[in-house]
Amino acid sequence: MAENVLGWTFHSGHCAAGSGPTAGCVGCGWEHDVLPEVRRRFSFVSVWRLDAADFGVPQHRRRILVVAGPVPVSPPRRTHGSPLDQDTLARGLRPWVTLREAIGDSLLDPATCDTRACYPCDGSHGRACDEPWRADLPAPTVTTTEVKGTRAHAPDWDFHGGPDRVSDTAFLVSGVRRIEVAEGLALQGLPANWPLQGTREEQYRQVGNAVPPPLSEAVGRVVAGAHVATVALNRDGIDLQALVAALQRQGVAA
Repeated sequence: MAENVLGWTFHSGHCAAGSGPTAGCVGCGWEHDVLPEVRRRFSFVSVWRLDAADFGVPQHRRRILVVAGPVPVSPPRRTHGSPLDQDTLARGLRPWVTLREAIGDSLLDPATCDTRACYPCDGSHGRACDEPWRADLPAPTVTTTEVKGTRAHAPDWDFHGGPDRVSDTAFLVSGVRRIEVAEGLALQGLPANWPLQGTREEQYRQVGNAVPPPLSEAVGRVVAGAHVATVALNRDGIDLQALVAALQRQGVAA
């Protein structure tokens, strides 16, 4: 199994999806180079678009998960959902874990401004502190560039492309300039004492590049289940290749 950003599937503006390989288009490379090669090597290949928030991670982190092997694998069932979605209640799912639940005490406490940069909540810095409701939702994606802080900046304190990083939300909630490394770890579902290496900027990159453990565990469990099934089939003398061929004839292969 492998994980990467949704951008792998995006087509460039000059490229019409499905029109064939186009130089410089990441989506075309994905569709015409990467996936065919994976499918040449494995009998079954699944591509899932999953949001870490649906598995108990306190951030919306939408990623591609590619699972390939000798037997088909179904995607993991989500465990969490929007508390406003009737489907969440009907299916007995738990509500999304929010930013406040993960790091609210540290992010919302004005005392933290003694140890890190904050903007005043007096209207002089645009939307700083104006949207505290964002703390009661999952955070946006923890990025590798949180060290740079919020995209809101002088003179108009606009985001110019955001808000789409956690530090933008920190600015909107409480005027905080940037989240701390430990807060990024918490939003990824990692312990605060996780052993990071290198400079402060390098540690921010490590946190932003991580795969949230609850998401990887959910995917790992279904892959492990498929492995157990494969071992059992081999033990019982089932011709796996013949079974695969039969499944493919029925259109089961992804």
